[in-house]
Amino acid sequence: MHELSVTKSVLQLVIKHAEANKVSKVVGVKLEIGEMRDIVEDLMQKCFLFMARGTVAEGAAVKINVIPLTCICRDCNEVFPVDSHKGFDNLSCPKCGGINLVPYTGQEFFIKEIDVV
Repeated sequence: MHELSVTKSVLQLVIKHAEANKVSKVVGVKLEIGEMRDIVEDLMQKCFLFMARGTVAEGAAVKINVIPLTCICRDCNEVFPVDSHKGFDNLSCPKCGGINLVPYTGQEFFIKEIDVV
């Protein structure tokens, strides 16, 4: 359950940002998280609500935008979606058939917005 440590880091950054900007209340946090980070959304949201008690972020809503996994072919520069549930053993570029592939999206982890009042 890595959501706990990840949530702790996010909360610490949110609190630090709120304090630096003299914010008294954080009402929402928007995250962009890549599919390959394997975050269980409800678990992270529940962890945040629990850990934020007694802080400026108490009760803040956590919204997560999951960024799908895509790869780029190094042979032809085609970017294409990948279904991670099918595995990666027979993965090839749909345009040229090449197998010289690297992840393009799906590994991100960003605090996109902190909503305050």
